Amino acid sequence: MLLKSLGRIGLVTTFVAAVGGSIWAAVPSSAIRALQDSAPEAVNITAMRVDKTSATRQGNAQSVTTTDVTLTAKVDVVRRTASGLVPGTVIVIRYAITYQEPPVPGPQPNIILNPGEKAVAYLEHKNENNFTCAAAPGCLEKL
Repeated sequence: MLLKSLGRIGLVTTFVAAVGGSIWAAVPSSAIRALQDSAPEAVNITAMRVDKTSATRQGNAQSVTTTDVTLTAKVDVVRRTASGLVPGTVIVIRYAITYQEPPVPGPQPNIILNPGEKAVAYLEHKNENNFTCAAAPGCLEKL
């Protein structure tokens, strides 16, 4: 009887671990692509200036670093726009990136461009020339 109970507990534990593990599975590229396809703004940009500040918190056996990024970029090509962007417009994109140590399985955070680097940006208009990521992760794809 005890062995049957232990066997059931083992089976339940295995099932819970398998289901729990799927929570950390990587977001499929098709889901990221769907977010990109639904972003109101899709433009090719060239990074002009990148400002960033980071803060790290220590937790139980892990550290979490959040980097706030302010990217000033020139629009090179407009793929689609809901806000009326045109090539040559200078925009400001604000977003945050969170890194965990040890790393958490799943999609990697957005990238930080260096001045002069080019990327496709999937954005949401906030006000004036200010934008934020509309498809995180996958807001910026280097060209």
